[in-house]
Amino acid sequence: MTSYDITKEQKQLLKLLVKNIKAKKITEPIIPEISSNSYSIEGIDKKFGRNFIWDMEALGEAGLMEFTYNRYSSQGNRIFTITRAGYQAVENNFVFAMPEEPETAPDSLEVMLGEINIGKIQAVWFANLSEIHHIVNDKSLLAETLEVLTNQLLEAIEPEISAYKLTSYKRNIRDLKAQITADDPSPSTLQRLFASLSFMESMGDSIVLAEKALPYLYPLLVIANRKISG
Repeated sequence: MTSYDITKEQKQLLKLLVKNIKAKKITEPIIPEISSNSYSIEGIDKKFGRNFIWDMEALGEAGLMEFTYNRYSSQGNRIFTITRAGYQAVENNFVFAMPEEPETAPDSLEVMLGEINIGKIQAVWFANLSEIHHIVNDKSLLAETLEVLTNQLLEAIEPEISAYKLTSYKRNIRDLKAQITADDPSPSTLQRLFASLSFMESMGDSIVLAEKALPYLYPLLVIANRKISG
């Protein structure tokens, strides 16, 4: 068993936010308001000091919170949401079980992919160009492959993000499938969707989430590129 690498104050802050969300005193996304040298959140009768934003960002780095930039706000430039991992951390008092290390290291990348059981991703990852061309040009096979790959992507990401973010993420997945199966997909739209689904659209998104998403997005990117290039 181990604990998250965050300070006592950051744990107390997350507990306070979760408590007030569950009590329906505040809602997500959380939008801090800046006044003089302090921060406040509407619905919480407390002022937060200068370290507030740093603490929120530290929670984000730990995968317990995520934030994006709010360019339209005159009060602050970040909006925050608590991830499912954040809620679970509070429920478990910030203690989690470390997975057991494998007895032996995998011999090759192919073996490693088999061990983590990502199914059809492995087949697409190692497919040659003619096989990928066949997938792209067979509408039923393309739809089936996209369904499998996007379902695995969603299964990997869903436990890590908030319900607020999940709705948008599912919509982007639907849009991605629609673009790839379209007769004339838009490269710029695909670029935007891949950036969003990989959590690399802005500096506010967590590198931890990007690491989880990219292995599942890579075969989708290969298929999309083949579809565009013909």
